[in-house]
Amino acid sequence: MKIIITSLQSIENEFNGVACHVTDLSKSLREKGYEVQFVTPYHSKNALSVWFSRARRFFYGLSDKTGFSFPYLCVLAAIWLETYLKLKKISYDVIDAQDVITASAAILASDESKPIVLTCHFWEKPWEEFVDGNYIGKNTVSYNLLARLIRRTIKNPKLNFVCVSEKNFKKLKEINSNANKRACVIYNGVEPPNIIDVKSILPEDRKIIVNVGKLEKRKNQVFLVEVANELVKAGYFFNFVLVGPEEAGEKIFIEKMIIKYDLQKYFYFFGSQERDVVFSVIKNSFIYFHTSIYESLGMTLLEALSVGTPVIALAYDGLREILDEIPETIINANATPEEAAQKIIEFEEGFLDINDILLRQQIIFSMKFSLKAMASNYELFYNFLSSVYLEKKNELRS
Repeated sequence: MKIIITSLQSIENEFNGVACHVTDLSKSLREKGYEVQFVTPYHSKNALSVWFSRARRFFYGLSDKTGFSFPYLCVLAAIWLETYLKLKKISYDVIDAQDVITASAAILASDESKPIVLTCHFWEKPWEEFVDGNYIGKNTVSYNLLARLIRRTIKNPKLNFVCVSEKNFKKLKEINSNANKRACVIYNGVEPPNIIDVKSILPEDRKIIVNVGKLEKRKNQVFLVEVANELVKAGYFFNFVLVGPEEAGEKIFIEKMIIKYDLQKYFYFFGSQERDVVFSVIKNSFIYFHTSIYESLGMTLLEALSVGTPVIALAYDGLREILDEIPETIINANATPEEAAQKIIEFEEGFLDINDILLRQQIIFSMKFSLKAMASNYELFYNFLSSVYLEKKNELRS
């Protein structure tokens, strides 16, 4: 079976849950003997790729200079057209699109004899995510055009769906009430790489509380500063390590908050790191603190579970699917920094049984979120869809 995975992203050079998911899934499928090919603006290049690359760079630059939404819509249109032209010339058994834009191109390029899957990673209405990323202005003509394209694509009867959480499934059904007939939930899975020695880059004077993810407003890392302030006032001192690509404006804002509370010696910004470094930093930390309350599931939370580091998290819809059986690790989304700090103190003072929590975390991870479980479920879904489409094809021939 040949599986095509499409995406807006470059995959290898991105630091986010979607890119990590695709990397891990493709590796597992190849190990099972499947052929996997990426079709993105950066893979499966052809004679036209250089021209599409120039067009994207031009419109990206125009978007940055003007702040207008339309040039970025042109970027998406260029990716859509390039994806469509590539798929028209490639043979495949299944297409698994990681976003609605390339899924739309796949639908048009397909002859309807092979299944097309959209893996739904969105945590809200998918067109709103372009607004959150400051690519498209809300209530602009570009916004309305993009929202219309995404709605039409998701409602297309040719499309099948994999949702990465039950919350994600609910969001899908808000757009397409009939989606459940062609959808299933497959949780993301993780397999940690080899743990390496990272002691040389880690602060050693205090226990580490780590947070992994892009430094941006949605990830809510600023909450850690207020928690750290409450801990210091209570006489508890930890180092806070933030790992992930950094949005310049958000980093400046967080740094100002750190200076305001005089916490400079407690905070470390590691920026983007290789995955083995990320896993190893988490492994060497006292607690992984997940601060985002807008997630489709929470990939970095799964990574922390995979290496056996205690996790605590602010509550969000998808979190109950991960930590529902360990409620003492969940902090109310509206909790004050003082209340969140108290949770950390409970770990430090032994009021919470870390070994018991780690055991329950490991059981949950092994049963639901291992890479082996995810790859097996995708394999079953792909094969099921292929058999259904083959049956339809044979019926048409007869």
